[in-house]
This record gives sequence, C-alpha cells and structure tokens, in this order.
Amino acid sequence: VGAFLITSIIDVSSIDWTPTENTVLSIGHPLSQTDDIYKDLTRVDRTLAQWSFGGYFHPDVIDDTQTLLEEYDLQDHGEFKRFESFSSLPPSLFTRLDKVTK
Repeated sequence: VGAFLITSIIDVSSIDWTPTENTVLSIGHPLSQTDDIYKDLTRVDRTLAQWSFGGYFHPDVIDDTQTLLEEYDLQDHGEFKRFESFSSLPPSLFTRLDKVTK
C-alpha cells in the first residue's frame, strides 16, 4: 500500500495515521473451508491445494499435512526439518505437529 500511495497523486492529508495495525484483511476462502471446496480431490491433491494457501501447519489442515508427509516420507526433507524445533511444543498448540517433524 505504501508503494502505491507514494507513487500516486491521491491526497491523503486528511487520513488519520496510527502506528498500530488494527485491520484484518481477508481475500478468498479461509483454510477451514478447503475440505468442502476441494471435496472432489484426492487427499493428496487437496493437501497440495491447502499448501498453496500457505497452510502447511495451520490447525485446520495439519492432519492432511501429516498424512502427506508420512505417505511420501517427507519428514526428513530439508524444507520440513527446520520446523523440528516446534515438535517439543504442547500438542494443544499444534495438533500433531510433534509427529510431523520427528
């Protein structure tokens, strides 16, 4: 937004600015709806679609991530190894994350 405003001729002098962000912007579908949206896909394909949403370890999709990592033996892959430090966190915080990274 800043780059747009700085290169535009829009008069923003009347806008009140605060250093604290207090707005949540959501575009598209939430991850919690991906089971319904992608119900006709295989679990693997649905999981990859969820990953494209950025939901690798999101609580709404962690079970699908766990299944895919186990099915394709990806737990030791470098891209997932860096999450190993999270495996000691209580499961109540991250459903099944401890299994994904061990």
